[in-house]
Amino acid sequence: MKTYFRRFIKYLLFFIVIFVLINIPMFVQLRANLHGELTFSSFGFARFVPMFAIAVAVAMVYPLMLFSTKEVSISSKLLKKRSDIMSIIEKEGFIVLSEDGDRTLLRSRTKLRRILALNEDQMLIEFKETSIILTGFKKEVIRLSTALSLYIRKNEPVA
Repeated sequence: MKTYFRRFIKYLLFFIVIFVLINIPMFVQLRANLHGELTFSSFGFARFVPMFAIAVAVAMVYPLMLFSTKEVSISSKLLKKRSDIMSIIEKEGFIVLSEDGDRTLLRSRTKLRRILALNEDQMLIEFKETSIILTGFKKEVIRLSTALSLYIRKNEPVA
């Protein structure tokens, strides 16, 4: 819940900044058309309230849609080749922040990707007996699970 609330606040502030940046040119143009006689009421409080409500609603739903968990099934033989799996992860643009037994915390290597994800680019990988569980930014989870699935198909022995 703490993580969700932090993400909600981040995205709410982000959406408010976007809405302000969109509305500043409209405000300036409206002021020019009214020859400088512009007050907040002529800009329209009726426009502000729905836009703020939309920003709050989207910020509430956005973290739920943006983050996910995916499980990739893998044989125990391939799971023992952890160095190969970690090299695939590094090729996909992640660096290891910390390793704690069967849990590995990753982060994006590039600063641009971190900025675009509003610093929510961390991914948690849990190694289980017959699977790998990926938790994080949905796009990155899908991309990494696809790369791992290709590795599994290529290297898993046919029964």
